[in-house]
Amino acid sequence: AIIVALLPRGAAAVAHTARRVLPSFAMGLLLIWLAPLLALLLILTLIGLPIGVILLLCWGVALYVGPIFAGLALGRVLLPRRWDDGGRGYNLLGMTLGVILIAAIRLAPLPYLPGIIGALVTLVGLGAVALTVLGRGRPRAPMTT
Repeated sequence: AIIVALLPRGAAAVAHTARRVLPSFAMGLLLIWLAPLLALLLILTLIGLPIGVILLLCWGVALYVGPIFAGLALGRVLLPRRWDDGGRGYNLLGMTLGVILIAAIRLAPLPYLPGIIGALVTLVGLGAVALTVLGRGRPRAPMTT
C-alpha cells in the first residue's frame, strides 16, 4: 500500500504492463532463473561483487512486490474505468480488491492450486516490474525535433 500511495503513476505503469500477461510472464520466467545465476557469477569475481549483491537484492525486492502489482492490475481491470482519476484512491482500491481476490483463490481447498496461482502471480508481477524498469512495458512517445 505504501508503494501505491507514494508512487501512484509508477504503480499504475507497472500494473498497465502486468495487464499484458504473456510478455510479463515470459520475462518473469526468464528472470526467476537468470538473475540469481548472473548475480552468482558476478559475486565470484572481485570487481563484480558489489554489482552482484545489488542485483540479488533488487531481484529479491522485485519478487516480494511483484504479486502486489499483479493484484493492482487485476483490481484495475475489475473496477469501472470512469472511476479512474489517476489518483491514489483508485489505485489503492484496485490493489486491495485484486490482492483480496488472489488471496481468496489461493485459499480454495484444491490441491496444487495455491502454489500454481502463487507462482503465476509472482512471475507476472516480476516480469511486469522488469519490463517497466527496462522501459519496454509501455509505448514510448514519438520523438519530435
